[in-house]
Formats: sequence, structure tokens, C-alpha cells
Amino acid sequence: MAGGMFALFVMSWLASGTESLHWNAWVAEQGTAVQWTLTLLVALLVTGSLAWRQANQVVVLVLVMVGAVAHLVIFDAPNWMLLALPLAMYAVARWGSRRLALITVGLTCVWALVASPIWLWPRDRHDARDFVLMVISVMSMQLISYLLARAVRTNAEKALSEAASAEQVARADAARMRTEIARELHDVVAHSLSVMVVQAEGGQAAAAKDPAMAAQALATIASVGRESLGEMRHIVGLLRDTRDAGSSDLLRPHPTMDDIPTMVAKTGIATLTVVGQPRAVPPTTNAVAFRVIQESLTNVLKHAGPQAKAQVRIEYTPDAMSISVIDDGGGLVHDATEEIPGQGVKGMRERVMSVGGYLLTGPTEEGGFRVQARLPLAKPRSEETP
Repeated sequence: MAGGMFALFVMSWLASGTESLHWNAWVAEQGTAVQWTLTLLVALLVTGSLAWRQANQVVVLVLVMVGAVAHLVIFDAPNWMLLALPLAMYAVARWGSRRLALITVGLTCVWALVASPIWLWPRDRHDARDFVLMVISVMSMQLISYLLARAVRTNAEKALSEAASAEQVARADAARMRTEIARELHDVVAHSLSVMVVQAEGGQAAAAKDPAMAAQALATIASVGRESLGEMRHIVGLLRDTRDAGSSDLLRPHPTMDDIPTMVAKTGIATLTVVGQPRAVPPTTNAVAFRVIQESLTNVLKHAGPQAKAQVRIEYTPDAMSISVIDDGGGLVHDATEEIPGQGVKGMRERVMSVGGYLLTGPTEEGGFRVQARLPLAKPRSEETP
């Protein structure tokens, strides 16, 4: 930009001759070499300042003002090099501080008030209008450059802010997705392996006495393994961000309340009781209820052992669904002051809280462990107050 402005000045100078520069009287008396030297020096100061327009706006301000003052000393009329003034004003307002930009506006306005009478000298009564028009023209160029630069800067800062906000939202979404995937991995792997271990141990113990029971245990292990592989393919697909419409694994819905009886039966250690009239449950609440029961039974298998027995109870009320999973401890005694360690209880609590419910966990007086969850439900329309 600096080179282009300087070239424009030189071409106009060469095209119109040295008379177009309108030197002051003392410069006109000097030799050609001095005139050329002074002219090029002022041109370099004014137009060369633009070379630092983004790197250092203070340098731009200093050089352009020194060049502008030198212009008044050497020339008695404006010329092409002064087009660098509004460009310098734009650069200072666009990339410099607001304070520096306002200082530049003030200095250029003062310079315009001083330059106008010098350029219009000698004045008579007809020159007042020309003086006002010149002052207004110079000030308007500077003010327009300032306002345009501030508008561009504001829009750029707004765009950066929106981009930063969008990136922050994307990171938060990614973090939530990672948390959800971690929960799914924990629930699927821990529960399935626990069930398979229990069934394998039962089948091993019954192999000699009851081959049919051993075969049934192996069948259960195979069924749970296939389901686990399907869940793992689904989660891996999410990790790969796959969107293949033909993939049945990715389109398979989350587990629902209808899947709970089968899941409880496959553990071989729990019984299920449903109290109240089953109702339509939102998909998210469906998945949360399933995972709470699944994780609770997984903890029973891991901490109380295959000899433990558990009672799963689901109770429907007008505005909520209550879930409780209570085990007898399998002969082990839990510390009444501590919860079961690990990520299971934490993951259950986060899931329940995500749908507006709450979770209570802790040892029972009989030596077992209790998990109770309350998940809010919308009231049926027939029960709503009109």
C-alpha cells in the first residue's frame, strides 16, 4: 500500500510536471536537486508510514504527522501524497487503541485548520466559503476513515467472539459426548462381564451334576456376549462419528423399560416387582431407568458375589417413577459410612440428575446395599387440573 501511494504520487508528478507541486517561495528558489530531495522526503514520510499500519500504529501516527507538517512547510497546495492521511487514520483506528485513534483524529483536525488558510493564502472575502469547504473536506475524510475503521473492528471482534463462543459450545458438546460414551462403556462392559462371569461360574459348578443347566448358562453367556458386541459397535460408531444410514447398529434405539425384565432375568440373582400402572416414559428417562438398574445389579455381582440375591422394585406414581434395588449382601457386610467405590454410583447420580431426579445409595441394616432413584414424570392429561 505504501509503495502504491508513493508510485501514484510520482506518476502524477511526472505527468503534470514540477509546477503541479506548488512549492513554497523558499523552495522554489532552491536548485532542482534540493527540490527533488525535499519532495521525495515528504512523500516517503507520508506514504511510507503505511508500511507499519498493522505492526505499529504509533510509528504510523508519528511519521504521517511529521510528513504532514513538512508538507505545509514545503508546499502551498495539497497534492496526491495527502491521500495517505485518511488511510493512516483508518490503520490507527482499525488496529490501534481507541485512545491513539482519538489522538490521531484530533491532530489531523488541527492540521486541517492550520493547512486550509495556508493553502488559500492570500484570502479575500470570497475565500471564506472555500476555506470552510476545505476544512470540512479534510475533517470529513478523517472522520469517515475513523468511523469505518471502528465499524470494521467492531464487526471483526464480534465475529471472533462468536467463533470463540461456537468453539466453546462445540467443546462442551464434545465433553458431554465423551462423558456419555464413557458411561455407556462402563455400563455395557461392566454389566455384561459380571453377568457372564456369574453364569460361567454357575455353569462350571453345575456341569458335572446338571448338564442341561450348564448348557443354559452357556446360552446365556452367548446371548449376553452378542448383545454386548452390538452395544460396543454402536459406541465405536459414535466415536468414529459415523453417519451411515444403512448401519443398523447406529440406528438401534436406546434400551427401554420393556428391556428391563429380560436384563434382570439374565443376571440370575434378581427378581423384579412392578407396582402401579405402567405409563409412557420419555426416551431419556427410559434409558436412565434401565442404566440405573443395570449398574445397580452390576455392583451387586461385583461386590456381593454370585450368592447374593437382589430385589428390583419399580413403582409408578402420578408424577414420578421410583426405582429401588436392594441386595442381601451375599454374606458380606458393607461399611455403613462409605458408598461402593468406583465410577458406577457417580455415573448413576449424573444420569438421574440429568432428568431432574435424585439418587440415594447406602448400606442396609441387614448388611446389603440399597440404591433408590426417583425420576420425575409428567402427569397424565386426565389428572391435570383444567
